[in-house]
Amino acid sequence: AVPATTAPMSKGSTQPSTARPVPTPSPLNANLDSRVLLVYQTLGADVMRGIPAAFKAARLKEPTVTSWKKSKSLSGPLVATAKVGRPGDPVSKMRAFAGLVNGAPRNSVDIAVMTFDYRDVTADTNILDLFDIYTDTMTSLESANPDVIFLYATAPVSTSNSWRQVDRSSVKGLTDNIARERFNTLVRQEYSATGRLFDVASVQATLSADRVSAKEHESQWYFVMNPNLSKDGSRLNDVGSLRVARSMMELVAAAAKA
Repeated sequence: AVPATTAPMSKGSTQPSTARPVPTPSPLNANLDSRVLLVYQTLGADVMRGIPAAFKAARLKEPTVTSWKKSKSLSGPLVATAKVGRPGDPVSKMRAFAGLVNGAPRNSVDIAVMTFDYRDVTADTNILDLFDIYTDTMTSLESANPDVIFLYATAPVSTSNSWRQVDRSSVKGLTDNIARERFNTLVRQEYSATGRLFDVASVQATLSADRVSAKEHESQWYFVMNPNLSKDGSRLNDVGSLRVARSMMELVAAAAKA
């Protein structure tokens, strides 16, 4: 999995999540043993397609991946998926995510994550307002559902012309991808220390362990998607789906063990 950054928590942060043990990510090496809720619009469809492939590639039992509705009648570990909200309206997605978790039957969810999509964060987005709503939503959910482990997520990035290969440490945070990096920088600062940050953008940009695809803006680098992981500049191809899904499921496994 992509290593978590070590940025400090933002000023005034009082996330309940910090009271939990910090997970230690490791390669996918065990069958799924939790009930996971994945809430999404577009990106999640690519991730859920890659989950069985990630377990198969690791020579593990492929987990059940089903809809949230169907999952309620099933027992045991699984990944339940729910497509919610409106495209390009992340607030509607967060509200729906909160509604699903708060209304979930007892013991139906062990780990929950909501992924953003490409249209959720653009050059027109008020980044600070969106970040405040996101942190308020997560804080409220954690307070109301202490038995559920929540993962946090950065917004996905898209490919870009004239990208360069740079050291991962060069990307400090700053079109649409610049706005996404600004939002993602805030998310990393807030949640990296929990060990439960699903850094989608970082995974998408990865070329090798220490190299990423990036562009420069005002002397700062920002992530763009490795073009070898995309089929159209935004959506993930099979290789990208496998890589991002594997990263998420490694994080799920680590969080479940912590």
